[in-house]
Amino acid sequence: MNFYLEGVIRTWERKMKSITRLILVVFLVFSFIVAEINAKKEPVQQGKKESTHESHQVKELTADWDYTLRLDSKHFALFTTSPTSVAESIPKFAENVYESFCNEFGDTGMMIPKKLKIYLFNKKKEYIRYMESKGMTVDKTWEPTPLYSSYSDAVLLLRQGQSRGYLLQSMAHEITHSLSVSLFKSLYNSGAWVIEGIAYYVGMSVKLKKKRIALGEIHQTWKSQIMGIIKEMFRQKKFIPLRKFINMRETALKRINFHLQAFSLFHFLQEVEDSKYKIGFHRYLGEICTGRGGGAEVFEECVGKISEIEPACLKYIRRLKPNTRLSIR
Repeated sequence: MNFYLEGVIRTWERKMKSITRLILVVFLVFSFIVAEINAKKEPVQQGKKESTHESHQVKELTADWDYTLRLDSKHFALFTTSPTSVAESIPKFAENVYESFCNEFGDTGMMIPKKLKIYLFNKKKEYIRYMESKGMTVDKTWEPTPLYSSYSDAVLLLRQGQSRGYLLQSMAHEITHSLSVSLFKSLYNSGAWVIEGIAYYVGMSVKLKKKRIALGEIHQTWKSQIMGIIKEMFRQKKFIPLRKFINMRETALKRINFHLQAFSLFHFLQEVEDSKYKIGFHRYLGEICTGRGGGAEVFEECVGKISEIEPACLKYIRRLKPNTRLSIR
């Protein structure tokens, strides 16, 4: 009987070993097959995702005019009728504006992740024809000006008759508008001054020879012209009291005088010694970007008392001496 049991046990052990080996082999083969299937599937899935993203990006960046050249950089798509020799440096400059802007104002909620469009019209008639196609009535006296069009979601620039300095400055100004579009929430609210303040701050920081942005460093010629106008505003008592200015809504700011007052206040809050107001000012910009508005109450909560800031700002502006005297418009 014992011999019989031992034989059964040995037979069972042999069968179990065979079954265990078989299970192990099946498991290894199954694992190999699954790994191969996943390896084959993964690139296909990624390819579909990339293709969908690219087709969406291409659709988003389609220009709505008859351009002859398209140049792309990481954050910009340039559409133009200008020759390549003229256009090829523009995307690089635009990237420098983007980088400078994001490095300085990335903490305010104004960063734009998608690609942006730039339309560079080589001739005035092309610009006029484009504006007419958008329903604008253009008469013979109309002079095309650089602008950021929220309808086309593009920066519009004209090359004909413009100096290199003006083209770069206006490009930086309008690109800043496209990057700080979240500030436009304040356009019909208080705090509208920051819309032009930030665009002039960046636009006036162009280093012409190097074709780069150096934020806060104003070109001497522009500094002279701006400060000449601002000094004249002081003399004629055209400066708007700070509390009223901060509370202004959509814009009496359309006049160049008030654009420059916005620029001078913005420059002061950014550049005053020891960055005294800078952190609070960026917090204030962030509040506007959330749609809260930028009235005097929010300004004082974030930046400081207007009664203290106003005389300090006027003193700061008076120290920026111009070498030209211009009448205000």
